[in-house]
This record gives sequence, structure tokens and C-alpha cells, in this order.
Amino acid sequence: MKKYNITVGIPFYSGTEPRHFADAIGSIQEQTYGPKKIHLIQDGPVSRKIKKLVQKKRQKDGRIEHIQLGGKKGLSYALNCSILKSETSFYARMDADDISHPERLEKQIKFFNSNPEIEIIGTWAREFSSDPEKEDTFLKKVPTEQKEMEDILHYRSPFIHPSVMFRRRVFAKIGLYPDREQVEDLCLWSRAFKKGTRTANIAEPLLYFRFQGVVARRSSIGRIGREAKMRFGYGTFSPRLNALKVSSLMVRILPEKIQEWVYSELR
Repeated sequence: MKKYNITVGIPFYSGTEPRHFADAIGSIQEQTYGPKKIHLIQDGPVSRKIKKLVQKKRQKDGRIEHIQLGGKKGLSYALNCSILKSETSFYARMDADDISHPERLEKQIKFFNSNPEIEIIGTWAREFSSDPEKEDTFLKKVPTEQKEMEDILHYRSPFIHPSVMFRRRVFAKIGLYPDREQVEDLCLWSRAFKKGTRTANIAEPLLYFRFQGVVARRSSIGRIGREAKMRFGYGTFSPRLNALKVSSLMVRILPEKIQEWVYSELR
């Protein structure tokens, strides 16, 4: 298999489901554009089953590197360690419970090659709960044009985070992920836009995104407070965008079942 100049970082932790993790790794191993390196980033202690899975994957695939953080450090720290260890021209995100389309990396690299001004690129996704091959999936769209991506950050994420690929050089301009006291991806996008970074999304679902449990993870008081701080720090004079900003935060304090209904109806 030809290896392309890409590193893929996949963080995992004690709550990672082994079967989902195996599927996530496998979807990267089977890409039409194979990455040069696959970083499996262990954030804190994990089960024996997960350890055996990682060991088995490493033995069979020389591209895999196991990065152990030595304690629970959080997603930002895990990703930053992986980025700093990477030596490739491109760095791609991936979560331990999602599945990448076989042509995801190929299409992102080709888009970069055709658009040299773009430095961060994501994709659309198919949302699923348990098995994308046995259930109807929801097409999750995000904006594809720069201005709309900048506007939507006031009330939603402009990227589906685990679908994102970066030109490795962009981190010298925008910095690494912020510390765990912030909302890591939203703060990074805010900083990128403020520094004039060119971004895009491919209007194709190149990721299968596991939606189960997402609302609960995003509804902690601490996270809502950090998100409010980020959104109001990313200012605008637009009454419409400010109203959407406030509305999006108000939804987050509603009961989980209502949030799930709002998300399903308005996404």
C-alpha cells in the first residue's frame, strides 16, 4: 500500500468501547490513501481488553504508534502531544467511536491539492446510533463557504470535529489546541478565523458519526459556561447572530430529552 504524507490521531480513554475502537482504527487502515502514521493516543488508564487491542493492531501494522500520556490529561493535551510528534505535511482528526469513509483521506488530500490556500478542511457526516449499515442515518451538514463558516461559529460548530484535516504548518500560525478549561475545538476555530485562516468543508458525508451520548456530554454546566465565554468573546454586531448565540446557549440548559428533540428537529 502506498503511504501518503498524513498522520491520523485517534485519542482513546477508559470509556472507549473496544468494538467501536477497532472499527475506527480499521476504517483508517483501509483508506484508499493510506496514512504514513496512525497515532493511538491513550489518555489515562484503560482496560486490559483495550490494551490487547492496541498491542494486536501495532503488531500487524507498522504505521501505528501507541502514545501513552501517563495520566488523564484531556482531549486537548492528547491531540497536542500527537501533533507535536507528527512529522507529516497533513494531520487528520479521528474519534475512537466513529468510522471514516474509505475515500475520506483521499478526497481531503485532493481538495487540498486543488485549493492551496485552504489550510483546514472538514466534511459532512452520516449520524448513527449503533450500526450505520443496519439503520437509517441522518445527513449532518455544515457550511462549505468561509463567510458562512465564520458566522455559524456564533451558535454552532463550523466543522464536524473528527472529520477535520489540517495542513500541519497551520499550527505555527494559529497555535495548538487550548487547555482543557476551554472548549477545545471551538476555541481553535475562533483563533483560526481571527488570524485569517482559509477553511472549507467537503459537501460529502465522509464520516460516520456516532451520535449516541453526545447531548449528555455537551450539557455539563462547566462546558456550557466555557462555551458561553468563547462565543461572547467571538463578538459580532449582528442582532441575528447575537440572538442565535443566546438561543443556542439557552437550549443547552434544558432537560436532556428536550435537547434531543430540539436537535433532531432543527439540525
